[in-house]
Amino acid sequence: MLPAPPTIYRRFVQFLRRPQVQIHGRNSVWRSAFAPASPLWNGLDGYSVALSHRTGMLWSWRRRFVIPLFERDMVSMPRPSWALVPSPEARYRLRDKAQFERHARLHGLSSLLPATFDPDAPTVFPAVLKRTDRNSGEGVVVVESSAELKAHRASPLFAGHPVLLQEFIDDDTDYVTHLVAVDGGIVWHVTYAFGLADGRTMRGPQNHGSVAASEISAAELELFEQFLRPPAFSGPANIDFRRRPDGSIAILEINPRFGLSLLRSEHVADLRAAVGAILVHATLHR
Repeated sequence: MLPAPPTIYRRFVQFLRRPQVQIHGRNSVWRSAFAPASPLWNGLDGYSVALSHRTGMLWSWRRRFVIPLFERDMVSMPRPSWALVPSPEARYRLRDKAQFERHARLHGLSSLLPATFDPDAPTVFPAVLKRTDRNSGEGVVVVESSAELKAHRASPLFAGHPVLLQEFIDDDTDYVTHLVAVDGGIVWHVTYAFGLADGRTMRGPQNHGSVAASEISAAELELFEQFLRPPAFSGPANIDFRRRPDGSIAILEINPRFGLSLLRSEHVADLRAAVGAILVHATLHR
């Protein structure tokens, strides 16, 4: 019988067999939540974690999983790699607010969104004016009159940019459902409720109010899947919504990426579960 290999050799072989997870993206807040030293990886054993801007250009003989942080990072992620990311078409349909509204109309889902108004026609006020190309609550304001709408459209934030004018949903609670989907089917999800000062408060990174876990029904998850199935959406997403007075959902937007509230330190167990679902369902991208 041959003698057992030295401990150092054994450890080196084990290291070579461990699949690698590369976190791809440079946003500091997102990157710190996924950093190799983050408690996120406690319990996700068997992976070697690295930041891809350091290792992504290197050839790897190990199975390489890549987790892109933003939509742009899905385009530039290292290949070949194992990942769970939406197709370019799915990203296009969801990331831009105007395209998302069109996607809802094409599939008979407009009733699940706030009503959309023509910014140049008579409007029911209050209404919500949105830049279609911004996120995280930036470029979203409540307007109370035609004069206020005109002033905002002439401001540096909105002038010359595509906008959407929508129905105001007066709810002092914002909800977000974070999910992981595979071909349009939700395989993992969690929902948070954000208590706001009033319905006119727009939630953002610096103004998120109180936060608590919230329940969502199977029927409501099915409504979300109606948006995700047509483009066979795969990957993480977050859905912002409010509730109408009758309790029904009004979907404000769907972002085809991780959401900031999932990255909060108190939600690390939820983030770990989301990443675990991604690693289980990842497919090869060449």
